[in-house]
Amino acid sequence: MIAIEQIPMKVLEEIQNSKKYSGLYMPLLQRICEEEYPKYTNHKEAIKSIKDTLHGMFGAYLSVDIFKKASKLLDATETEKILLLHASTKERYKYLADFYKFIFDITGQVESILDIGCGFNPFTLPYYPSLPAKYYALDIDNRIAELNNRYFAHYRLPLLASCLDAVIETPKDSVDVAFLFKLLPLIDRQSKGRAINLLKGINTKHIVVTYPTKSLTGKKKGMTTFYAAAFEEIINGNFKILAKEIIGDELIYIISSSHR
Repeated sequence: MIAIEQIPMKVLEEIQNSKKYSGLYMPLLQRICEEEYPKYTNHKEAIKSIKDTLHGMFGAYLSVDIFKKASKLLDATETEKILLLHASTKERYKYLADFYKFIFDITGQVESILDIGCGFNPFTLPYYPSLPAKYYALDIDNRIAELNNRYFAHYRLPLLASCLDAVIETPKDSVDVAFLFKLLPLIDRQSKGRAINLLKGINTKHIVVTYPTKSLTGKKKGMTTFYAAAFEEIINGNFKILAKEIIGDELIYIISSSHR
């Protein structure tokens, strides 16, 4: 694999100059360029591959103008509407009350949350039974982190939204519960075996993992059975399943370490 310093700077600049990906976390952007660029001898094909990879990780879930719209809604304190701008929270929107009731009935009241690949999940705080004292909201785009920190400021919570590349970085914060909503399929696609290592590396009492039961185009394709079997196989011997449910179009697991 070519080291990042050997990849032409124009590659990074070209991706950064695109409106959709201009706010991406630099270590992640560098990693994707490092992995994809050496596969091609043609520059245009390499750039297309990089953008296709980023689209599957990030771009497919939001529109280009999402950040401007979200910022205006945040200024107008119309935060409920922000949930409809991101594909994941939009799909979950009708079931939010049931979704969080299921989770917090198992975990109990929590004082600290780690949300990896958070997107706009923090904007669902009004559906929680109580506000956490700390909410570590981690995503791969600086603009998402900025919006979430503005929202945390509204609730006078610590500004703990930031960026992370979960494929190569593991959060060190100790928390009551960690959320990994629809994240593991994206991680598995990039790095086989990384999912279980990430789960084992998180310092928390409970982990909530979810999987989509249908694709973004609405097709089921046996996804529930496939994801359930794969997940239960990798956690076997390392985690206990405390609860499992399908709510809306989401398969939910609440697990705890079998060694704690």
